[in-house]
Amino acid sequence: MRTHPLVRALTRWDLTALAVNQIIGAGIFGLPSAAAAVMGAASPIGILIGGVIMSAIVLCFVEVAGYFTETGGPYLYARTVFGRFAGFLFPPPDPVSAGRLF
Repeated sequence: MRTHPLVRALTRWDLTALAVNQIIGAGIFGLPSAAAAVMGAASPIGILIGGVIMSAIVLCFVEVAGYFTETGGPYLYARTVFGRFAGFLFPPPDPVSAGRLF
């Protein structure tokens, strides 16, 4: 019996599609019901305000990412600005744990 090694066949577009799928899925199925339970009729306004705030945060990350040539994301930014110990304490965000919020 011959075993085949696992093939790393996910491309950049595949990973992007997975991330977008998780974001849209959490936004469609998880967020509206949780927001409606807490905010009632004002939940659409709260979701819009949260979207504007998150857009500003994403634009800040894009700006900071332009200054670094190495990989690491928020861990790299925290380590560079606050030192190695702060970089160690900063948890790396990932789509899987973000999806567990709902």
